[in-house]
Amino acid sequence: MTTETLDMARQVADAVLYEGYVLFPYRASALKNKYRWQWGVVVPQAQVELGASEPHTVHCETLVRAEAGATVDITARFLQLRLRQLVDAGGEPVDELEVDGQPIPTWEEGVEHEVTLRVALDEPGPHTHRFSLDGGEETEHLGAAGAAVRTMQPLDGELRVDVHALRPGTVKVRTAVTNDTPWSRRRAARDDILRRSLVGVHVLLHVAGGAFASVIDPPDWARSAGRCSSRGLHPVLIGDADAVVLAAPIILYDHPQIAPESPGPSFDATEVDELLALAILGLTDEEKRRARATDERAAALIDRTDTLPPEVLERLHGTVRELQPADLAPHPTAGVTDEVRELLGVGEEPVQSIQRGDDTIAVGARVVLRPRRRADAHDLFADGRVAQVERIVRTVEGDTYLAVTLEDDPAAELHRWYGRFQYFGIDEVEPLPVKGGAVADR
Repeated sequence: MTTETLDMARQVADAVLYEGYVLFPYRASALKNKYRWQWGVVVPQAQVELGASEPHTVHCETLVRAEAGATVDITARFLQLRLRQLVDAGGEPVDELEVDGQPIPTWEEGVEHEVTLRVALDEPGPHTHRFSLDGGEETEHLGAAGAAVRTMQPLDGELRVDVHALRPGTVKVRTAVTNDTPWSRRRAARDDILRRSLVGVHVLLHVAGGAFASVIDPPDWARSAGRCSSRGLHPVLIGDADAVVLAAPIILYDHPQIAPESPGPSFDATEVDELLALAILGLTDEEKRRARATDERAAALIDRTDTLPPEVLERLHGTVRELQPADLAPHPTAGVTDEVRELLGVGEEPVQSIQRGDDTIAVGARVVLRPRRRADAHDLFADGRVAQVERIVRTVEGDTYLAVTLEDDPAAELHRWYGRFQYFGIDEVEPLPVKGGAVADR
């Protein structure tokens, strides 16, 4: 496993861990910042019995094709919340203090923790690692204005790994993170529960001497090994060697990565950097001053955005990776099933024309659209408009459809470039007649 892949995994894991750490518009008084910590919350077990909506245990299962002597490192990562309560000179709690001309708000900070367990895949489980995190209180005196009192509640938990050999060379690994903190309170406020919870829980798994199977698109050897279950953790592959898995509290696709254009963490796992940067640049100086006052991570975000050079902002705008020109050529047939072979373009030449009664409809023909099958609003808007036939396709069920672009659509050329068409049945079009070798207008 290369250091580069592990670094990539850490970057994505950090984006998950700090998802929602600060929420636009970043001031502590902003309404959204009153409802932070939405993802990966694991509450005390006793609180679940009193009706808490979040779980006290999250888990996931992954399949590994393991060599002899293979091991897997499992690292659970999460935040422990620390309340920074401001008090005035008389010791009374306040929402904010002004110190040397700078506002300091009451705020919840996140303290990062990791718990790691190494397991040999030829040793059946369970393997457990219990952990206890100290609580406590610290006071930072802020001169005549008052003080900041930082308080953390103690936490107890367990990282558990169960190893099950399904057959020679194939192992199922079940990873669970549990909050065993001995605390409960009927009708407890959510803030009180969160301060005794593991927040942003996710797990990194790294196998040495093996490879993980994708849960989203499992290889053949994994499909025949049975299903994997998960609750609160969704495992995806990181990197090309399939040796690292990130099990996150949010749903991702395999091989996620931070966009190379991103100038730094935005505390938003979707990393919509341009929108966030423009929103920050639109804040007033006073709003920025109060945003910087929340904590050092928010201050770094504001300062970085304020100093972004034009070329970096330009790089954030309009980056598109997934659109590719449409490939209308036949595809190779190796390993293709008979059912899939029936689909257009898989193992056969594309259909160039079809017969409908006395009419021949060919690729490139102009037709008038007359939607009639379960027509929705988009179809009805196309009623009576002229379109060009781009492809003729067949479904597995044997139905034939025409893929068309609207002739008066300004984006028709773009749709044609990456293969985004509207589809109509052959009984939903009227061919325009050809006169003197040219297609006649309607």
